[in-house]
Amino acid sequence: MAETGVWSKYFITQAGRNLRQSCIAEGKRLVFTQAAIGTGIPSDPAGINTMTGLVSYATDVIIKKSYAIEENHLCVVRVDNSGYTQAVPMTEVGVFARSEDQADSQAVLYGYAYNLGGYVNIPAQTSLTNRKIYELTLDTYLGIATDIEIVYDGSTLFVSHADLDDWILAHQSDPGLHADLWAELGDKANVPEVEWYYPELLNNATSELFRYRKEGNVVYLEGWIGNVSVGTLFCLLPEGFRPSTEISIAASQSSSTSPHNTARLVIWTSGYISVARSDLVGTPIPGSVATFCSFTIA
Repeated sequence: MAETGVWSKYFITQAGRNLRQSCIAEGKRLVFTQAAIGTGIPSDPAGINTMTGLVSYATDVIIKKSYAIEENHLCVVRVDNSGYTQAVPMTEVGVFARSEDQADSQAVLYGYAYNLGGYVNIPAQTSLTNRKIYELTLDTYLGIATDIEIVYDGSTLFVSHADLDDWILAHQSDPGLHADLWAELGDKANVPEVEWYYPELLNNATSELFRYRKEGNVVYLEGWIGNVSVGTLFCLLPEGFRPSTEISIAASQSSSTSPHNTARLVIWTSGYISVARSDLVGTPIPGSVATFCSFTIA
């Protein structure tokens, strides 16, 4: 099979039709609980009507949003390869639903679609830059209107530029939108912005990106510092930002001959900061250090 993005129409199963009609007749909400992708294809498309699950299940995916256009209802399914340890050749997708008075375990395969003669390769996430996100929009035609609900566990949130533009335009067109919420919040959301400080670096260390700040009794350090030798002091935190005891925090240190080494950022009670590596005790090899960390002060 070749990689292709050509998909079949979206089939509503007989169980899906029965559920939809039951919700309409009884005035109950139709709840879309989850979606799933798989690596199989139906041997006979005529049998999709009676399917109760995917041909070859691979993993659950999220239903990102739901919206209506006249009598049609659309679900947007988001496939994200975050955490995938191996590639998934996606060939099928299903959406599961139940009525409002049922448990999630009673959800049925409401609708199904499959790839026509190919697959969409969802690669393993081998690095932070190898993040891939795909979206499929499925028409879950409802006919006679009924209330729709989508179950979302809140573990991950994504928003596209198009989504953000839509929400901004909606708020601009209705200045009174959520006025009751803002009135209730009052000044609770007026949190002052915390200033970042860019320190003077020592012993020929270089950086325009290393900075620190403090919120309450928590000090945050982040950024990249170049030309830092192991064991050499490269920064001095001012009073009010110094720990009461010596602190060591994991960091990454690289040199021209040895990239991406596990190191420690040592923050002394005097406010000085240095880099340590257990494999280079007493060996001042220069390189760069990257850190994003925080610590608590008394």
